[in-house]
Amino acid sequence: MMVVPVRKLREGDRLGAPVYFNDGRVLMPKGTVLNISLITVLGGLNVDTVLIDNMAAGQKQSAYPVQKAEELQRAAYETVLQVFRDVERSGSFQGGAVMGLATELAAFAIEAPVFPPVERLEGDGSKWSELAAHSAYVCMLAVATGRQLPYTGQHLKMLAIGSLLHDIGYITDKDRAQSRLEHPQKGYDMIRRLPDLPLLSAHIVLEHHEELSGKGFPRGLRGDQVRLSAQICGIANAFDRYRHGEQLRSFNEGIEHLLSKIEISYDGAAVRAFIQAVSQ
Repeated sequence: MMVVPVRKLREGDRLGAPVYFNDGRVLMPKGTVLNISLITVLGGLNVDTVLIDNMAAGQKQSAYPVQKAEELQRAAYETVLQVFRDVERSGSFQGGAVMGLATELAAFAIEAPVFPPVERLEGDGSKWSELAAHSAYVCMLAVATGRQLPYTGQHLKMLAIGSLLHDIGYITDKDRAQSRLEHPQKGYDMIRRLPDLPLLSAHIVLEHHEELSGKGFPRGLRGDQVRLSAQICGIANAFDRYRHGEQLRSFNEGIEHLLSKIEISYDGAAVRAFIQAVSQ
């Protein structure tokens, strides 16, 4: 599969992911074979790029991107779990391992022909392991979404760091329920003190619970005050929390939940990019 500008589409190209209206409704489903009329419709709606899959029927996609994505999620899980343990022990952590992982993840997102969705890992039952599994999955979802926009490699790297560490503020509080409103600020304060980590990543941690409506936290930011990168992290976080909370919900229920939040909590373009990323 490959990302193709609409102006370069050819009759017979097949969509590798759905194309959506601005309100989140499906315009063309995955697998649609394009003709001149459909290509004209895409151009008229100002769609810039689409994902094309012209693989012959029955032909199998290379296993490399899938295997590599799974390896990266496992590495993200192990990296952030160690970070959580370091923070619990000493109140801080070294940023080198996180930087190295983010660099590798961004390079894969830029160079691989496709960024395949991965199955979420489960914690091993040890302390912080479930939060680490959640953080690693959010990181993978966020980078896949940034790739759709498309972000540069450097921006993807900063997005990966912020998304992987978005819940780090929970680690220093014994009462997690009480710290829910405080963890973005505590995480931001911790990360911005580390010279190796980008300031944008710290702001992603700070703003991942902010909403366009101004009803988010911790600062009640509104509209354009909320960075798009932070919204991407917030969308990935909300998707996983909604599906794997106290009540398990389906993939489609998670997507419907996000669609209901367009222009209330999240930017529509960011939600559509997320849906394209997880629908490949």
